[in-house]
Amino acid sequence: MERPDVKVIVVDFPERKFKSRAKVFRDFIGTHVYLVHADVTSLPFQDQIFDCSDVSTYSGL
Repeated sequence: MERPDVKVIVVDFPERKFKSRAKVFRDFIGTHVYLVHADVTSLPFQDQIFDCSDVSTYSGL
């Protein structure tokens, strides 16, 4: 990873997509990338915890 000071949290809901994300990010999970299985309408995070966010759809992953 180019920026070791940056942490990335990937949130996904469908179980099959979640497992494929784990394969893509396997080298970084636990050090810089954290996978969270959750519904975006009810995220398990405190308010104002993130510096920024992005919503993307990756149907190919």
